[in-house]
Amino acid sequence: MRTWFLVVCLGLLMVGCGDKKKLNEKLWGEWIGQGGVTMDFSASGLVHMQTPDGKTTDGDYVADFSQEPYKLDISLRDGKKILTIFRFDVEGRLVLQSTATNRARPEEFDNGAVFFTRKAPEASPSAQSYRSSMRCRQSTMAARQFLEFWRLSNLGFT
Repeated sequence: MRTWFLVVCLGLLMVGCGDKKKLNEKLWGEWIGQGGVTMDFSASGLVHMQTPDGKTTDGDYVADFSQEPYKLDISLRDGKKILTIFRFDVEGRLVLQSTATNRARPEEFDNGAVFFTRKAPEASPSAQSYRSSMRCRQSTMAARQFLEFWRLSNLGFT
């Protein structure tokens, strides 16, 4: 009886961890915000931010998915902290509400929230060359089919 209870509890814990892991993975990657601000979240807990004028700053981040709205703490290299709340909207965008550095965390979203969209991954050179070779093969096959059709039609088989 105790064994089944432990198995059920362990299963529930694993399901909860999986959901948080998926949410954490959803945050990873480069996001482009309104006004051209970019934020790049790595799996190792590092964040790289860049403003539209090219200024960059790095830091560490910790995301808390235990309650909604989710919390995001960013510790910049110069010692400043940015405490934010965030969520993912139905379109998959990252909605981030923050305050000035070293201020209290906002309680709710307002019209100052910034919407970020995920930057599309760039195709690798090998993927590009594969696509171009496939296009070449397809056009070669189409040319062969046309030539075969033309040869058969000249022989009177069409």
